[in-house]
Amino acid sequence: MAVILMDQTWDFKSNPVHFIVYAGLSNKASDLDNIIKPLLDTYQNIFEEFNDKTVQGIILQRDRVKRGGEYLWVRVEKAEELEVGLQAFKDSDKKES
Repeated sequence: MAVILMDQTWDFKSNPVHFIVYAGLSNKASDLDNIIKPLLDTYQNIFEEFNDKTVQGIILQRDRVKRGGEYLWVRVEKAEELEVGLQAFKDSDKKES
């Protein structure tokens, strides 16, 4: 099953976003990092409002699948959770000082 993004809107405006990506790859030699740049470029081509400089974080996980079962599952979220996590990290650093 494929989901077409062409008629979708970019609801995040210029807010920071977080990508969560699961990739089902059949080729054991496939580099996981080779997925991200083309994916972000595709989003920029589809969504005029999207700029990859707004991406604050990416969770990327590979799943080994049999040939013919390859997939790419993508979810985009507003990056509020990352901002909260970053603040908690900064706060913990202050406590150690």
